[in-house]
Amino acid sequence: MVKKDTNVLVKAMIDGEWKGDWVPLHANMEWMRDDGRIGLFSLTEVDTGEDAELEYAQLGSLVLGVLEDDVYKVRAGVPAQEI
Repeated sequence: MVKKDTNVLVKAMIDGEWKGDWVPLHANMEWMRDDGRIGLFSLTEVDTGEDAELEYAQLGSLVLGVLEDDVYKVRAGVPAQEI
């Protein structure tokens, strides 16, 4: 099941450390667990117009999102250059 143009939240990093900020990015949902709480996404947008360093922010990266407060927050992933 592929769901195009959905949003996931990725961690915004400052000097390589996460300070608790999240940034929304567009992604395609490639797979979802039957209960809907975990999904596999491919990032389709990585430019936020901000100077934030984003975790896994490469076009085509595969990320694992966990549903929290009606949005998928990225908890793990594989950068595009490693796929």
